[in-house]
Amino acid sequence: MLFVSSTLLLLVNAVTLRRERSILFNRVAVLILLYSGIICYDSLNITSLDTGIGIYGGLFHSTSITHSFDLFICIIGAIVLQLTAYYPRRLQEPMGTTGKKKSFFLTNYASSSLEKSKNNMGEQSGVRKFSTSVKTSGLPLNPNFISGFTDGDGSFSVVITKCANRLGWTVSPIFTIGLHAKDLEFLNIIQSYFGVGKIYTKQSDGSIHYRVWSVKDLINIIIPHFDKYPLVTQKRADFELFKQIVQILAKKEKLTIEDLTKIVALKASINLGLSPVLKESFPNITPALRTVFDVPKVLDPHWLAGFIEAEGSFVVSIQKSYNNKNGFLTSLRFILSQHSRDLQLMNSIMKYFNCGLVYSTSTRGESVEFRMNKFLDVWNTLIPFLKKYPLQGSKLRDFSDFAKAAALMYSKDHLTIAGLDKIVNIKKGMNQLRQMSSMATAAVQPELKKERETLGWALIPEYPLIILFILIGAIFLMSSSDLVSMFLAIELQSYGLYIFATLYRNSELATSAGLTYFLLGGLSSCFILLGSCLLYLNFGITNLDGLYVLSSLSEVFHFWSPDVYDGIPTVVTTFVAIIPKISIFIFLLELVHYTSQSMFEFNWTSLLLLSSFLSLIIGSVVGLVQHRIKRLLAYSTISHVGFLLLALVINSTESVQAFLFYLMQYSLSNINVFFILIIIGYYLLEISRNADRRLLEINNSPVQLISQFQGFFFINPFLAISLAITLFSFAGLPPLIGFFAKQQVLSAALNQGFYFLVLVGILTSVVSAVYYLRIIKLVFFDKNESIADNKYSYYFASSSPFLTITISVLTLIILLFIFSPTEWLSITNTLALVLFNP
Repeated sequence: MLFVSSTLLLLVNAVTLRRERSILFNRVAVLILLYSGIICYDSLNITSLDTGIGIYGGLFHSTSITHSFDLFICIIGAIVLQLTAYYPRRLQEPMGTTGKKKSFFLTNYASSSLEKSKNNMGEQSGVRKFSTSVKTSGLPLNPNFISGFTDGDGSFSVVITKCANRLGWTVSPIFTIGLHAKDLEFLNIIQSYFGVGKIYTKQSDGSIHYRVWSVKDLINIIIPHFDKYPLVTQKRADFELFKQIVQILAKKEKLTIEDLTKIVALKASINLGLSPVLKESFPNITPALRTVFDVPKVLDPHWLAGFIEAEGSFVVSIQKSYNNKNGFLTSLRFILSQHSRDLQLMNSIMKYFNCGLVYSTSTRGESVEFRMNKFLDVWNTLIPFLKKYPLQGSKLRDFSDFAKAAALMYSKDHLTIAGLDKIVNIKKGMNQLRQMSSMATAAVQPELKKERETLGWALIPEYPLIILFILIGAIFLMSSSDLVSMFLAIELQSYGLYIFATLYRNSELATSAGLTYFLLGGLSSCFILLGSCLLYLNFGITNLDGLYVLSSLSEVFHFWSPDVYDGIPTVVTTFVAIIPKISIFIFLLELVHYTSQSMFEFNWTSLLLLSSFLSLIIGSVVGLVQHRIKRLLAYSTISHVGFLLLALVINSTESVQAFLFYLMQYSLSNINVFFILIIIGYYLLEISRNADRRLLEINNSPVQLISQFQGFFFINPFLAISLAITLFSFAGLPPLIGFFAKQQVLSAALNQGFYFLVLVGILTSVVSAVYYLRIIKLVFFDKNESIADNKYSYYFASSSPFLTITISVLTLIILLFIFSPTEWLSITNTLALVLFNP
């Protein structure tokens, strides 16, 4: 009942919420793996599995070990599929001739407000042509709204110029609100509110300015308004000084030199102070004291709406994302910018909304920003606030678009291509794009379409199907008991891996790596077929129960792995690095054990000991000179394979237990480190400004160089600690799980008299620890100045919660194994005892 309910829930989620075929395939593949795992678990209760069950005419031989690892790889496969199925959905990013990454950051800063529209919130928005006539909300202006708007776009200035009167100077106080020409209607409303002043057009840039310069209008209309509905920013200090000047002018029909000197002293503290001419004419002036005003404990919402109308910015951002389901990350941000002297105000706004953060955005600390970056904050706080206290000017239309994009994101439509297209079209009608001519606007769509085609927005629905074929081949291989079934299982797994490696068809590196993999795999298949033919010619049978050696499999070649790991995308490497090794090593365990009593025992021992020795040496020593992270992990794998082969060649109860435990813990540690690489790559894509010229196809594999880890601890300390714990486990440091795995293998080898290889294993572990420590040093102790200056990287970067939870669980298993080792060790001990005492 539980399984049926889960199935229906996942299928309904796939069909109704995402409406994408690939999501449905992924859900079905995960369910198949989970159901297969349940069957494997239930079948462990069959007592005849202790001695083994021959099936399909002896082609396969099922035992407790094969069924246990069938369950293990079903779980691993389901985890990998669930956490990575959304990533391989686009092809490679085009590179310019300079090797730099082409930017596709569609961010526009603007302000807007909610307007009633004939279209629904989710309906596609067309491109609006620029017009100087902007429809306002139609609501009467609240006085505090005027004050808030003036705090942003208003100014109080005093013009002192030379003239022919008796003082030689004339004083003109001016209250000004300057806007873009598109805000003419809104400026007319402000003029109607005050009932004084005029609107002028600045010929140089076409901007419009509402000005009040009459002392009578200033003293009777403007100043009383701002006394009753005060400003909140530090612009209020300018207003108070401006008011004193206007009062002097209002009381004096004729100014004295003392009055003029006082006015000049007051002007010296307003805005930018005195001009060079005034400084030269009044050299001994002491600027008047400028008062610093405290922000009110409770902000007026109408004032805040007016301030947002003037200074607010609404951002709809669409950028390529390595971590998002459709290949692009859609986000909404609200920004208020102000001079650093209004830091207290920015903190008050943050307190008022009870969300967001305040940043310093200038290297010299001259400006601060309040940012609301989280979608739920925008949806639950900002949009309801601006519905209740609507904007009045040109930002009304932009905010309407902003709210439409938010509605699409709330319904999860942005995760589909159709929904993302709607958001792109909405963006085309926002902010600067609204001001484009129809010809320029028409040019946007073909360029965007070309970019999308180049970037490969087409989904890859066959991804989960390929994984299923690989897992089927792995399960068949572990249970093979015949040369024919063994070869077919290897080929089924291998062909899936070849296709998997070249999944990104437009990627030159992935294609090259996949071709290398295919050629070396084909060569290995030829050797297997040759060995199988020779065995059949000598013995006349193909069943492994009647054969005692298969020397073509005993020598492990590793030359392909560094190039393939480095060339294929990181998401694909995650799977390639884990599942094939589990299947082949379980097959080798069964093969070595059941042929250990034959006349060819010496051949097995010699070949496996030689393979173990070479793997330990090559993996540790060559890894020291690597500067690319996935090549280093490939050589790390080679070193660990040496420990597995050492446990395999001993073939005792203790060594088999060590072998099984080592294989399980290394698989979990390996999958953890690749999951961490995926998230780190996403962070680096988000914050990197200039890509390293050595990085090719950075969108497929963002983390390529070890040097890219420099200073990552200062971006995300928790992820850096998880990486360090996993690498320490690889190195075999106590009390992590990797230490106990190596200790068991070396203990079993020591008991059987393999003293030389035990010594080699210890020394190579010390050597391999060097390149692990080099990564940790870069992460924790080397600061990257370009990352350190980026104050937004940690806050903006986000990742799948399922992926972060999985990393947390795996890291805790690695770290806390010492406190609960009984379950793991009892499982491996039971399987080893069953193998030797059926």
